[in-house]
Amino acid sequence: MKRLLKNGGGMMVAQFITVLISFFSRKIFLMFLSVEFLGYESVFSNVLTLLSVADLGLETVIISKLYHAVAIHDEEEAGKLLYIFKWFYRIVSAIVLIAAVIIAPFLPYIIRDASTSWDYLYIVYTMQIFAVIVGYFLSYRRAIFIADQKGSICTLCDMIGKIITQIAQIIVLVIYPNYLAYLLCRLCTAPLANILLKFRCDILYPFTKRNIKITRADINEFNLLSEGKSYFIHKICALIFNATDTIVISAFCGVVLAAMYSNYLSLVMAFTGLLISVPFQALQAAIGNRIQKCSSETQRQEEMEAFFLASGIYSIQIGLGIFIFIQFAMMVWLGNQYLLPTSVAFLFSFIRAIVAMDYANGCYRNPAGDFYKDKNYIVLAAFVNIVLSVLFAGKMGIEGVLLGTLVGQFITNFSHVKVVVQKYSIPEKATSFTVRQTIWPVLLLLEMGMAYYIFKDKLGIVSLPSLILKVVVWGAFGAANFLILWFFPGHKEFRRYCKRFFRAMLHDIKKQEKYGK
Repeated sequence: MKRLLKNGGGMMVAQFITVLISFFSRKIFLMFLSVEFLGYESVFSNVLTLLSVADLGLETVIISKLYHAVAIHDEEEAGKLLYIFKWFYRIVSAIVLIAAVIIAPFLPYIIRDASTSWDYLYIVYTMQIFAVIVGYFLSYRRAIFIADQKGSICTLCDMIGKIITQIAQIIVLVIYPNYLAYLLCRLCTAPLANILLKFRCDILYPFTKRNIKITRADINEFNLLSEGKSYFIHKICALIFNATDTIVISAFCGVVLAAMYSNYLSLVMAFTGLLISVPFQALQAAIGNRIQKCSSETQRQEEMEAFFLASGIYSIQIGLGIFIFIQFAMMVWLGNQYLLPTSVAFLFSFIRAIVAMDYANGCYRNPAGDFYKDKNYIVLAAFVNIVLSVLFAGKMGIEGVLLGTLVGQFITNFSHVKVVVQKYSIPEKATSFTVRQTIWPVLLLLEMGMAYYIFKDKLGIVSLPSLILKVVVWGAFGAANFLILWFFPGHKEFRRYCKRFFRAMLHDIKKQEKYGK
């Protein structure tokens, strides 16, 4: 519990500081440069994100193997896994570079209304390619930190690198507002973070500096190729959900709307990164380590019930909060001219809540491995997402793209729950557990509908009374949701963990006070 608190708390603080700087940086960007540059940047970033599929998602597979090595303190096994990962990333960087060059001639079909010359845009594209590639070097060490519940160190190094480069970007925009100079600063972000991470890794894990020899037998023993092939499907699906929406919007709705959509995405991803990615990433490491200790089936079922009960209510509160506050936040941050319709905010919020529920699934699903079990569902989800987004985009605009994403995300969630139930749930309780996971989206939809009825067209009004009312309504829903906890299995185990959590926090506070004196 103490390691979880330290890891999760450190990651949240670092992420929060990074979010604040990112918001300020984007505000400065829009003050000194055209919104179209933001659209170009978003589209190119998403294209290059799709190309990162070349890493086959091997990081997740290796981390699932590292949980075992960390649990039994096997330095040789951990060192071999990291060595394989290092060389694999070098191969991936070459593949990404080649793929990016091949795709370059097709970019004008994605950005059809570009007002800037393509000679200039290709320079921008090239710089973004190198920004992605340099991020691969030295980053393989992140795996050992994550598996050992020290992901906060990675987040801290990322924060320091991002702070330095974004301060440089802001100075460039104020003194010499040139987009190419702005991008040049970004090339330093990943190298700075990875160099800091290397120094820390050498101190905490000195065995990583040893000379490692890998044989084909080692690779076969770890079963990385087989697991990697299966997880490759999962990786494609995740990239489709995260990277194709902006591309489809640009192709069908224009680069300006794509830029406005990216503002919403940046805002939501910043706070969901803080409130979803960071805590669930810390929990996944803790759960992955706990699974290796082989608790009894009954205890494991009780812990799983408590975790998914709490995460379901938490995800609802996150999605509802995004819907209630996102228009208000956009007005305060960038102004009325960058506001999208309430229908977009509604779908956006609902999707992020469903994604949060899937992050919770991942805390159990990813350490389970066996990625072949749900790959057919993942293929279906990716196909449905792309087809529906393209079909609906022409008729419904951004809302159509989001509907396609929503349907695909539901399929993904179902597939992950299926694996979790098969791997960890007691057979006689599997059906009831699965059914309960369908309650949370329905409850969220009802509460978002009630919130819309309460506020109607006043979600974007910027005033203190409006903000207070939004906080009160959100808090009231939260209190009602918390009461729901007591009517579901797992609430007793949840209360027990809450007591342990607060005791650990109180112990740390007393320890800090004593040290301060």
